[in-house]
Amino acid sequence: MFMLRFLWAMCVVLVGCQSAAAIVGSSDTGESFASEILMVLYSNTHGAGFCSGVVIAPNVILTAAHCVSKQPTDVRLHYREHGAPILLDVSFTAIHPAYKAKTPTSRERSIDLALVRLKSALPDQFKPARLELNELAQDSNYRVAGYGLTDEGDSKSAGSLRDVELVLRKPLSKILLWLEGHNTGACVGDSGGPIYTSTHRVIAITAWTEGFDGKHCGKLTQGIRVAPHYGWIEQTLKDWGIEAPVH
Repeated sequence: MFMLRFLWAMCVVLVGCQSAAAIVGSSDTGESFASEILMVLYSNTHGAGFCSGVVIAPNVILTAAHCVSKQPTDVRLHYREHGAPILLDVSFTAIHPAYKAKTPTSRERSIDLALVRLKSALPDQFKPARLELNELAQDSNYRVAGYGLTDEGDSKSAGSLRDVELVLRKPLSKILLWLEGHNTGACVGDSGGPIYTSTHRVIAITAWTEGFDGKHCGKLTQGIRVAPHYGWIEQTLKDWGIEAPVH
């Protein structure tokens, strides 16, 4: 347990641990989303890492499956209060049953979503985000937000909430969203973060990114759509004795 806490502390202070796929390129401060997004810290056999996650209930966040562990003690949520790092304990994690960890190499269909339940309610400064349940969104532009890298080559550039507007790329999918910008997009540490519609509703969760010339960021941002999996989200919260997310 001491080693896990040490890894999480190092991840918070240095943001130099291995990370799952922040926003590179021109972006905004993310202040308008700060009450809905936290950093997810995890530790597993491959080391320590960090992602982002969005609040959907007073004590529950939605994030990417590759950002958590089946063991709740291997996950913490993080935010800063008056500049000081705060770590929050987790009581349960739920990984979508259709998630496959080796999808990037096997090319199998995978639902990269997970739910994290805290041991206690979040501070009053946080509020649940609203979910977009329309199967076909009317927008062509979306905002991606997260705590990831702003410079792919500098691990210490993570830890500040940023957001950016990206454009929907065709072909369309009932499960996935593909977004692109002008050399900008999600990057390491933004996985698990929300993708918002113009009406500030979460339509998808960032799961994967692609870059130019062998890099991982700046070209294409992929998100897992929330609507097709709302039944799983609702049932999991019901099993935990928590009201369904707002939408």
